[in-house]
Amino acid sequence: MKHFTKTKRLLIVIPVVLGAAAACTWILGGLAWCPQHFARQALVQRHYQQAWDWTQTARRLDTQDAETEFLQARIERKRGHLTDALRHLELAETLGADRRRVRREKVLTQAQTGDLADILIELDRMLIDHSDDGSDICEAYVNGLLINGQMETANVLIEQWTVAFPTDPQPDHLKGRIAEFRNQPAQAEHQGDCAILGKLR
Repeated sequence: MKHFTKTKRLLIVIPVVLGAAAACTWILGGLAWCPQHFARQALVQRHYQQAWDWTQTARRLDTQDAETEFLQARIERKRGHLTDALRHLELAETLGADRRRVRREKVLTQAQTGDLADILIELDRMLIDHSDDGSDICEAYVNGLLINGQMETANVLIEQWTVAFPTDPQPDHLKGRIAEFRNQPAQAEHQGDCAILGKLR
């Protein structure tokens, strides 16, 4: 009889413990949205180390989160660590990230390598259909053009970027890089000043 009572208690306790563990996992996973939010804000401000630190906090709260992997992929792309970016994107997709978002990020990663030939149509479509990531698309596209030495095309896109996102300092920074390459120090300095002013706006 005592053995039966102990067994009955175990049958009650085990589901309760498992349920509590599952609830803790769900709560911690839900808390990951907060550091993810701060990581996105840091990305917008181009504070990549700060963004990375926030994603590490999110990872500690949930080790299997698709959005955390996606954000880490974007940070690595911004840092120029393109192999790591693609690895995080594959993990994000495996964990259930939206395939369209993953594909867009893969296109931007490829663009940054200068390998534009088979993604030009996609890039142009992304520029037309962009929502809140238009500046990011322009940056990756321009960097790819510059790697290929297509400076005039890059300049045209930078001008369009400046009009579409007037408070973004990055177009002026890239204009300065082009001026430096063309051995135009006065113009490079002017664009650098404009970039600094853009950050203050």
